[in-house]
Amino acid sequence: MGVVLLLLSGIMMTLSFPSWGSSGVGKGGGGLWFLAPVCLVPWGICILRRPTSFRWLLAYYLFASAWFFFDLFWLWTVHVGATLALSCYVAIYWVLFAFALRRMVVHLRWPALLALPVAWVCAEYLRATIFSGFAWFLLGNALAGWPVLIQIADLGGVWLLSFFAAMTAGMVVDLLRLPLFVTSAGGAARGVPGGGKFNPRLRRLLVIYATVLVGVLVYGGWRLNQAAQSPGPRVAVVQENIPQDQKDSSDDQTKRAFFQSHVDLSRQAAAEHPDLIAWPETMVPKPINPEVLVLVGTTPGARDYIEQCRQYDRDLGQLAAGCHSYLLVGAPYFKIMETDQRIRQNAAVLYVPGNPAANVPAGQDGPHYAKRVLVPFGEYIPFDTGWPWLHRMLIQLTPESFSDSLTPGDSWRRFEIAAKPRGERAGSNDAERRFRFGTPICYEDVMPGPCWSLAHPASWGGGGKQVDFLVSISNDGWYHSRDELDQHRQMDQIRAVENRVPIARSVNGGASGFVDSNGRVVGQVERDGRTHFVAGFAVMDLRVDRRISLYSRIGDLLPLCCGLAAALAVAWTLVRPRLGPKTTVEPVEETGEEGSEPSIGADKT
Repeated sequence: MGVVLLLLSGIMMTLSFPSWGSSGVGKGGGGLWFLAPVCLVPWGICILRRPTSFRWLLAYYLFASAWFFFDLFWLWTVHVGATLALSCYVAIYWVLFAFALRRMVVHLRWPALLALPVAWVCAEYLRATIFSGFAWFLLGNALAGWPVLIQIADLGGVWLLSFFAAMTAGMVVDLLRLPLFVTSAGGAARGVPGGGKFNPRLRRLLVIYATVLVGVLVYGGWRLNQAAQSPGPRVAVVQENIPQDQKDSSDDQTKRAFFQSHVDLSRQAAAEHPDLIAWPETMVPKPINPEVLVLVGTTPGARDYIEQCRQYDRDLGQLAAGCHSYLLVGAPYFKIMETDQRIRQNAAVLYVPGNPAANVPAGQDGPHYAKRVLVPFGEYIPFDTGWPWLHRMLIQLTPESFSDSLTPGDSWRRFEIAAKPRGERAGSNDAERRFRFGTPICYEDVMPGPCWSLAHPASWGGGGKQVDFLVSISNDGWYHSRDELDQHRQMDQIRAVENRVPIARSVNGGASGFVDSNGRVVGQVERDGRTHFVAGFAVMDLRVDRRISLYSRIGDLLPLCCGLAAALAVAWTLVRPRLGPKTTVEPVEETGEEGSEPSIGADKT
């Protein structure tokens, strides 16, 4: 029976996300998001009906490892061994969740309504932060298809969404494990109203949950109907469809053709007069940072390489000038330090269109932004210092295209553009208005931290957000499944609500487009009815949101509190005698021993 419960939870959680062909099912191109709030119910029942023996903890570990491995099937094309190793690692946190949940419910008699979300959010946060973190498949992300529900993300981030979904599961678990009716003599009677009165504890839990649910829906409706947005810049996003194996193996001539396709799409987009045109990550084949452009090659090969870099830089400057638009591109960064240390970075570079009347030439605008949160095994190998033996072993799990670790950036660089007056701003006395934006690159929009770091107010007491919008650039040409692309977009929907900023997405492979500050997909690149694995562009006037979210001010306070509560609760059960006999349910008269296996809904174990 326990295996059946685990399988049922696994299937429902899989279907909650875009996975195994479920993309496009449900609102917003997501999975069956309505399964997310109940997918933990069977597993929760299993945890509370089974002892925390080595056998069952191992069963939970194998279940979690298998779930992650098969639901990360789109990573198999990159490296099957790395996917298996990653799955075996992140499964540890699901075991910690199971252990903590049983301790809090059985030993401390917490209701599952509270224990399940506290333990789950704690486990999710640990998984998303330790060793760079792996924040894929956070339960709250699956709710992106329900706009009215996800508005609470501006209070506590994706963690509050996960908390609410797990709280719903906890309420159902309590309904299944606690007696519905109690007799006047203090005994338990389930299912027969004449056998006693409705369990007062369940009544209290139902009132608490109903109050929270109504509050979530009312808050979401209020936020969605606020008139807090004002006209912003017009942004164009460019999307190509270049598989990573072609991108890596191509010669210089083919790479030049890939580059030219982005130039051609940008010129088509320029006909709609955007203020900013954005390209995906690393679509400029050669480094274009000034440190490379001023080098003098000592060999014919080096001189040719440097000239190619200069030509790309000239072409980009001319493109920005010809389109009369700012141009944001993703490019590699290369620098040789005085110590002969070679720095390689994944960078975003902004080109300005220039102003001949003011004698301002087109070209790069100040410092670049270098990606700060790198992808393990794709951009760096962990444990390069302190654990060299482990570092050498982990190298075997890297893709064949991996050459050397990148160096993370050291600051959250923000860009600024001037936007032409149009629409509601047309006719204003100001010739132009300036907007600031940040550029999370690839993996950086998967986790709440980087987008929060770019957007949050500089101080608690005052001041507005540090950016008006975000431009997410990514190269998802590694993957051959649209499920990964939709899962990635879901996370941008949550990031937009967390910080109340619109997000423009420029992604190689898809799905490029726009997300408003309420988390709704409001525009996409589309060609012949397809949004994935096609080339094209999309243009939209962004709506800048004046609201500053509570999450932008407090950050990840909720998961930290959940972690502290879970740690103290579990520690308390380990250092003092149990508060009564172990029971998997909590009737008025508690009896029974750990390890018994009643049917769901029985009043005693």
